[in-house]
Amino acid sequence: DMMKVDVEQGEDAVVRGALRALERYPPRMVMMETSIDSWASNALIEMGYATYRLDETGCEKPVEPGFWGNIFFVLK
Repeated sequence: DMMKVDVEQGEDAVVRGALRALERYPPRMVMMETSIDSWASNALIEMGYATYRLDETGCEKPVEPGFWGNIFFVLK
């Protein structure tokens, strides 16, 4: 149950278009290259997803305000 979104800055549109499906059939994890401040990130967080990123050694790290890059969203 994982969803990867890689649409070259179209993440907000993808999440908007899939919102009902995501609410009805939420994947355990969503991986997306986006800003933590994006509409898509905020929508997933409101749906109950926690966030983390990976550092250069592959360790999980918190996502700081203003971060842009690969973000992992995991259902709490």
